[in-house]
Amino acid sequence: MSQPAPDVEELDPEDLLLDENETDPPTEEENALHAVDTLVEEALSSSVTSERYVQILHELASFIESLEIEYAETSGNSYGPFDEDMRDDYRIGLVLNSLNNHDLFFDSVLGRLVGTDQQTTPEQFSVLAASYRLLIACSVGPNNAAVSFAAEDSTVDVLLSLIKQAVSPPVRCYAVGLLSVSLLERKVADRVVRQQIPQLLLQNLVDSNVADSGHFPYDFASKNGVGGENGNVSPDTSAASTTSTTATTSSTSSPSTTATTATTSTTSTATKTTAKQPDVLFDNLGEAVSSVTIAKLMQLECNWTLQCLASMGEYQETLAPATHTGAIDTVLNIFKSDHDSIHLDTVELTWHMLAHKSFASAFVRQGGVQILLALAEQTPPSNPLNGCIALCFSGLASLSSVMEMTCRLGPMVTKKMVDHALDLTT
Repeated sequence: MSQPAPDVEELDPEDLLLDENETDPPTEEENALHAVDTLVEEALSSSVTSERYVQILHELASFIESLEIEYAETSGNSYGPFDEDMRDDYRIGLVLNSLNNHDLFFDSVLGRLVGTDQQTTPEQFSVLAASYRLLIACSVGPNNAAVSFAAEDSTVDVLLSLIKQAVSPPVRCYAVGLLSVSLLERKVADRVVRQQIPQLLLQNLVDSNVADSGHFPYDFASKNGVGGENGNVSPDTSAASTTSTTATTSSTSSPSTTATTATTSTTSTATKTTAKQPDVLFDNLGEAVSSVTIAKLMQLECNWTLQCLASMGEYQETLAPATHTGAIDTVLNIFKSDHDSIHLDTVELTWHMLAHKSFASAFVRQGGVQILLALAEQTPPSNPLNGCIALCFSGLASLSSVMEMTCRLGPMVTKKMVDHALDLTT
């Protein structure tokens, strides 16, 4: 027997029309890509003002910095910008890939920087700081496209000139940071190492007594007598607000980014002068721009200086100034300090410098092995610092005479070195 047909509910034509017009709301990834594309298009517009252009670059940098923090917190990979790159699976990877496809945008950014190391005005300082901050933010991974832009000859020329002039923060700090990115290209290191940059950076590191504070002082270049009559070139006049110094600060930081809100005061002049130290930078550029505390920026400059020196550490041109400046004492004092934020970069610098037999011998004689072992004992096993310490021990082992010196330190020292290596294998 046939069954009766089931009742079929009649659909209202208006309901069908509504269903056809409904679309899913944009995802977080789509919103991020749209925000970046909108800012890039505005930056390339012929009608954009200089002030707005600087603001756009800071907005892009701030957004990427916040995505890097998000990546570090979500992935658990929070040990630095040049780690194993797994960012493609996160929003920051999508945004960086999108920016990499905007060749015209990066060409425009770099084009505005040519010649800005000469007769630099306060407005040009603003462009330099914003451009370098953005390029550094884009380099995490490392992002090969950003590294290539940083390694262009014209970019490196400006960076070297600014560092030698010892211009004021934030330009000086970001110039060192972008140089650390460009030095990831071997051809850049081959060129830079012959221009007395290792000597300058090592002297800054030693004279800054960084083991005491964990960061560079604001005016260390002036104290060292570097960069002209008074040391510093005029600061970026748009880097800080011109209101009086009273602030409430809330910061979120990762190894490469900081977000802070505050108000501060600073001075501005187009002539060479020693700059008054502000407390916070970029806090007058709107809510979309993350401000940066001077203390954080000075710490980052210290990290970037160490990274620059590590990239040039194996060159003979770095050995002589490292010996003459007493860099070993500075390195050992940093190891003994509680400034965890600069330990990893300092160990990496040491690893590269240990390629030199004379440096390695002095390192062992001055107790470097025992100090590294003590640092390893207080470092969590998952921290990549342990891997870098193992590379230091491997460097010592590759030099037979130096390893003989190490063995004469006693059986407990060598046993700890072996145990440290075995712990890493588990």
